[in-house]
Amino acid sequence: MAYGTIILLGPQGSGKGTQAELLGKTLGIPSVSTGGTFRREIAAQTDLGTMISTYVNQGLLVPDDITIGVIESRLAQDDVTNGVILDGYPRNVVQAQALEKIKPAAQVIFINVSEDEAVTRIHGRIVCQCGLSYHLRFNPPKSDMTCDRCGQKLYHRRDDDAENALRKRLEIYHQQISQLLDFYRAKGVLYEINGEQDIATVHAAIMAVVKPL
Repeated sequence: MAYGTIILLGPQGSGKGTQAELLGKTLGIPSVSTGGTFRREIAAQTDLGTMISTYVNQGLLVPDDITIGVIESRLAQDDVTNGVILDGYPRNVVQAQALEKIKPAAQVIFINVSEDEAVTRIHGRIVCQCGLSYHLRFNPPKSDMTCDRCGQKLYHRRDDDAENALRKRLEIYHQQISQLLDFYRAKGVLYEINGEQDIATVHAAIMAVVKPL
């Protein structure tokens, strides 16, 4: 069964990473996170990773041309033939327009949470190098500070610990998201979901709007 390109949008802390992982397992299609891809490049100390880290460490968003190139390369791989879930991409209309030329969006789901809720959630977030995210309160790992999937040690992202940098990222995100939502609303593919609910309830709401092609 083919699903096309499903996009999950939402501010940092909205839970879109967790929901993308759940949705991918349910539908049997890969979930692609730009953040996870960036972190792997940084950890591998590639030239691209070094470039990305200069922006991340300042609490800035990675420029469009770098981000678009990373996504275009990933979407050229064979495992996305029957569909793909994009976690947090695109971030703006420029990236959305680029995506339309590669793999147009079939459904766009905006997981909405307030800024204060996002900050509260992010300060409890722990992540794994393999890309999975957890929360000490809302979605803890089965074993203390150990990833359920790969067994590696979990850690707090450095850019999650500085509240000023975090709020700066959220401010930039909210400035850009309104135009992006309008872009997809005009195409008739946008759905908004209340993200301030438990994980299972949000997943059920997402499944209610996801349809195969």
